[in-house]
Amino acid sequence: MKIKEALFWANLELKHKKEGQSDALFLLSAASGLEKARLIAFNDEELEANICLKFKRFIQERKEHKPVSQILGSQPFWKWDFKVSSDVLTPRADSECLIEAMLNDFSDQNKTYKIADFGTGSGCLLLSTLCEFPKAKGYGLDISEKALKIAKENEKYLKKQGAVFSPPVWIMGSWENLQSYAYFDVILANPPYIGVREIEDITRDVKDYEPHLALFAENEGLKAYEELFPLFMKILSPIGRVYVEHGYQQQEILINLAQNIGLKVVRKLFDLAKHPRGLVLSR
Repeated sequence: MKIKEALFWANLELKHKKEGQSDALFLLSAASGLEKARLIAFNDEELEANICLKFKRFIQERKEHKPVSQILGSQPFWKWDFKVSSDVLTPRADSECLIEAMLNDFSDQNKTYKIADFGTGSGCLLLSTLCEFPKAKGYGLDISEKALKIAKENEKYLKKQGAVFSPPVWIMGSWENLQSYAYFDVILANPPYIGVREIEDITRDVKDYEPHLALFAENEGLKAYEELFPLFMKILSPIGRVYVEHGYQQQEILINLAQNIGLKVVRKLFDLAKHPRGLVLSR
C-alpha cells in the first residue's frame, strides 16, 4: 500500500471525526517513524507490510474514539513527552498557561522553592515546573494509586529524555494530606471542574477513556475549589502564589469564592483560544 492510499483509506474510516485527517497523518507518522512532511512530500512511496498493519490497528482504535495519546501511550506537554494511560488525564496544551504564569512570577531558577501539585495525575505540571527550577522541591498529590504510578514512571521517563530536576515526593490521599508539608511557595492545581450533570455532553474520547474522578465534580464542578481554596490560605507561604486551572465559564464565580475566603486575585489566565482558563492567587 502506498502512503497516499493508506491516508485516503484512513480519512474515510475517520470521516465522522472533524480532526480525522490530521489524526490519520499523525498516526501514520508514528507507525512509520517518518516525519509528517516527508509523508506528504513522498506520498507515492510504498509502505512496508508491518507498518500498514500497525497503522490499521491505530486507525481502528481511533475509530472507536480512543484518544491518540492513549493509542501511542504518550503525549507532548511543555518541553517533554509524558506517558499516559486511561488512569490519568491526557496533558493538554491549555494547561501550559499555569507554567507560563509561574515563570513570569518566579524568575530566579536557582531558588529552592517548595512546589505542591494538587491532583498531579500524570505529573505533567509538577515535573515540567521542576525542570524549570531544578533546585526546587516538589510534592505531587493524587487520590489515585494508579495515577501516581504513571507520575512515577514519568519521573524516570523525563530523566531518560535528559531532564534535570530534584526528585519529587509523591503522596497518595485527599487534599489535606499535603498540609503537613507546608508552607509552599508555588501551588499548582488542575482539579476536576466539569459538573456531574454535564457527563452526557462530553465527547466519547474523554468520557469513555479518561478517569471520571479527575474530570467531574459536584456542585456544578465547583466542589474541589470550595475544598481547596480554604486549604490554600493555610499552606501558602507569604511570597507564595497559587496557579489553578478552571472551566472557561467558571472564572468570575471562582474569583468571588477566592476573595470571600481572603485570597487575592493576582491575574486571570487564558488558554490558546483566549478563553478564561485559570487564576493566579496570593494571600
